[in-house]
Amino acid sequence: MTRVELPDLGRWAPQRTDAQRWEPPRKLTVVVAPHPDDETLLSGGLIAHQARAGVPVIVLAVTDGEAAYPGDPDGLARQRRREQRQALRALAGEELPVLRLGLPDGRVEDHHSSLVAAIAEHVTVDSLVVAPWRLDHHCDHEAVGRAAHEAAGRCGAALAEGLFWAWHHRQPQEMVSRLRELPLSRREVERRRCALSHHHSQVAGDGASTPVLHSGVLGPFDWPSEYFILSNEGDDPL
Repeated sequence: MTRVELPDLGRWAPQRTDAQRWEPPRKLTVVVAPHPDDETLLSGGLIAHQARAGVPVIVLAVTDGEAAYPGDPDGLARQRRREQRQALRALAGEELPVLRLGLPDGRVEDHHSSLVAAIAEHVTVDSLVVAPWRLDHHCDHEAVGRAAHEAAGRCGAALAEGLFWAWHHRQPQEMVSRLRELPLSRREVERRRCALSHHHSQVAGDGASTPVLHSGVLGPFDWPSEYFILSNEGDDPL
């Protein structure tokens, strides 16, 4: 991966300032993670928050992230599955159920129907679905976001869309819906940082390439809140 200069995150200040405080519903939380590490980047604080409140959390791991670097995809997949288990334990303080779908990294969109069905199988009207924003810039993030939106709509479930790559690559005017802010406690922030440290392959790289999660992209992760778009409020916001 080539490291590129990214836009100033300060352009999002008005949206973050205007964000409405949000308390997640205390119902089964189904986190749909495109790759190992996305559960932490998009919603690590929320997972810690729900676990602390005694809310059941399950993770649908869509891919094993085997295409992050060239070389040994099978070995990288094994490493990233292990890293994800460790990160989730750091977030929740216990083992969390993880359903691995095994879709190909970088080609999630080719499996839209089966992904919608897999999400819907684990979701009811009494669930909260957490997934990437449908405009989160990465092809797999956006594909997962679209599938989660369809599945949540089919089941009547609440949907919270998280952001990571969008902070860097989208513009505020592309967001027509008001953000919701989940302020994190000091303990939740610590758990989230600890979880990220377990994703060693992503923060340290493979020794030959720039790490995917180099310091230049982790600015949003240092914010003391997480932000979501709620997509079940009477319209179809992006």
